[in-house]
Amino acid sequence: WEENSLYTYSHRRRTMAALWQWLLDREEVASNPLLKIPNPNNNGQLSRGKIPNFYTLAEVKGLLKAVHKTDLIGFYVLSLFGGVRTEEIERIEASGGWKNVNFETGRIMIAGKREGRQITMNDTLRAWLRVIEKKQRPFFRTDHWYQSKKIKLQVLGTERSKLRNLARHTYITYALNLPGASYAAVSRNCGNSETVI
Repeated sequence: WEENSLYTYSHRRRTMAALWQWLLDREEVASNPLLKIPNPNNNGQLSRGKIPNFYTLAEVKGLLKAVHKTDLIGFYVLSLFGGVRTEEIERIEASGGWKNVNFETGRIMIAGKREGRQITMNDTLRAWLRVIEKKQRPFFRTDHWYQSKKIKLQVLGTERSKLRNLARHTYITYALNLPGASYAAVSRNCGNSETVI
């Protein structure tokens, strides 16, 4: 693999990781050996287009501090720590809100046009949801758009607040940089193909 371009290496690694993850999910193998092969360093070299923006750690802390006592907390927690899209958060709320969160299985059900999908909660998402579960605040309300825009403007400033999908991109970026990260697992959890991730 060393003779190939970084993009080719990354593509082959993702393809093999997806195969091994599929085998692991079906209990055909005991582990995914591709998790031992490091993810290539992105530094923009693998991107054929624009590299997505994401929040810095300071921005995430600022946003969470601004929303932690508001009804927006569930919305931000699902986006930042679960990579859930805004329209999916709307569907979670419309289909029962907290009834879709199962702490026993560690899964969140997202209703869809056809079958929907489930995401697996990571430790951070689970911990935040446990804390805010007590108040049973809604994950989404129509006035959340305005409230969120106002808070992002205060915390991030004019230019950064205009960027879209930063919470989801932040989740994906940090998830892929964790030790042993799997493109297959992160893409499956986000409802994307690995080539999109």
